[in-house]
Amino acid sequence: MLAESQLELLSSIMPQHAIQFLAMESTDAVPEYVGQLARSHSNVTLLFMDIVGFTSMSKNVRPVEVMIFLNKLFSLFDRLTDVHKVHKVETAGDCYIVGGGIMSTGDQTTNGFQCVMGDQDPAESAKQVMEFAKALLETAKQVKMPDTNEPVRVRVGLHTGDVVSGMIGSKMPKFSIFGDAMNTASRMESTGVPGRIHVSETTHQLLPHEAWESTGGVEVKGKGQMQTYLWVPPVSSKPATQQQGQQPFASPSRGDLLPCSFIRQAQQAHTLLKQLGPAPTHKNLGRLNNEVFVAEKSVSMSQLGTHLAMHS
Repeated sequence: MLAESQLELLSSIMPQHAIQFLAMESTDAVPEYVGQLARSHSNVTLLFMDIVGFTSMSKNVRPVEVMIFLNKLFSLFDRLTDVHKVHKVETAGDCYIVGGGIMSTGDQTTNGFQCVMGDQDPAESAKQVMEFAKALLETAKQVKMPDTNEPVRVRVGLHTGDVVSGMIGSKMPKFSIFGDAMNTASRMESTGVPGRIHVSETTHQLLPHEAWESTGGVEVKGKGQMQTYLWVPPVSSKPATQQQGQQPFASPSRGDLLPCSFIRQAQQAHTLLKQLGPAPTHKNLGRLNNEVFVAEKSVSMSQLGTHLAMHS
């Protein structure tokens, strides 16, 4: 039997039925009863987040500094999961994973134990994860990168789909989430833009009242072309240097706030200019469409290269 302190610890990371199993059986029995421990979940919303510049930062600072940095940042995110009643699935390196509609949280628990949710409202779960994502973007700015002392910038991706939860393995068994929806949510993060929330069409349909910008479709590894959307944090005020009547231009340090249409124009311009070669002739210049000229008027080529590197 498990001691009370052990039960309290397990209750924060596993649902009630998994704890009851471990209280009666050893971890060696998990592979044999993996099917009985598994639970299916339909239309749950998953969130993946990773830190921009984490890999390069890890090369430049001591491992203990990386650990302290992640602990500080992820502890803030952990508190947000309680506020927004979402389930922390796990962390992997700098990736933080959350699910909505999977486990009971907060006042929904049974005698302090988390329980796997039965029927749940997909729209409500998506809303909870979305609100968590918005809070996460703001909270991340409170922590500084150890190498640059700049505020943390993150990419966030959401997708809604079907998954299975359960435990696998006999050594250090971990209650986790499995399914293709996890892969798709991860792709939403990796193809996203720093400082924004990138969602699939499925999640977008559950959150029609949010201020979305269509990406026009993105190429997703293993999925092909997917219609996706970006949520952009509202800008509270105009830059003091912006003159009346001028169109605002975001410098590279604020590149994550550029509109989707500009990003697409810049990418198209970059591709066409590469095709023209280093010394385009007057004849070749005729191949450039209007979008290229719009992009050239909006930003110098050096700024364009910097912006594209940030979003590659």
